[in-house]
Amino acid sequence: MHPHEAFIGLAALLHAATTTELRLLTLDDLTPARQAVRFPGRSVDLVLDGATWKALKGCLAHRASLGTGNPHVLVTRLTRATQGPAGDAHIRDSLTPVGLLPRILRSTRLLTLAAELDIKQLTAALGMSYAGAAHYT
Repeated sequence: MHPHEAFIGLAALLHAATTTELRLLTLDDLTPARQAVRFPGRSVDLVLDGATWKALKGCLAHRASLGTGNPHVLVTRLTRATQGPAGDAHIRDSLTPVGLLPRILRSTRLLTLAAELDIKQLTAALGMSYAGAAHYT
């Protein structure tokens, strides 16, 4: 399994990460001492669960093995020599082996949380805007 597969799947399912948030995530968005990330565009740091943090560390090890100066967490063979993020297709296709799409996992998480939480709690917990979460309620 490619290390990106586990992180993309878990981040989408457990932390409602979007494809864009995953693509644009950089090393500066990580707080290793707290095992936290701040997905681009969100207003809060999210402390990751153990499985997601372990998957993220796998991505960082893969990134290190590529010997890249690219600041993004998800680096591919195509982006290792650039400063650009991985493409949307890479994020989407990472879960193809298991027959899933990141947006489906994200929607599943948001629908579950919307059923369990008040919209204000949902937006605060994930650092999302009201408009971004409202249509899941």
